[in-house]
Amino acid sequence: IPLLIAALWGAHTNREPFVRLGLYYLWMRVGIDTLFLVDILVVRDVCERMDAVGKAPQSGAAFTCGIMRSLNCLALAALVVATIYFAYIVWSYCEELQEGGAAAKIA
Repeated sequence: IPLLIAALWGAHTNREPFVRLGLYYLWMRVGIDTLFLVDILVVRDVCERMDAVGKAPQSGAAFTCGIMRSLNCLALAALVVATIYFAYIVWSYCEELQEGGAAAKIA
């Protein structure tokens, strides 16, 4: 939490080192979250969990299993792309702060 507070304070006061500290924390969280998402959505077999929940007698079990695996992979891709894009936004803001912004050049 202190890193996040420092990053928010840095964004409020336009201090690049504090925002970059938050960026490093964000990249670490993206990596850790990606590992956990891969474990939950890809490594663990969704078909085994479907059997534990209970379903209709074996009619369409292979089709349902295939659809669930595909949706898990799609969800993984969407979540990872979204988090990387958010990190890119923060990185872009850090670069703008480091260069001094463009407001003075435009005006």
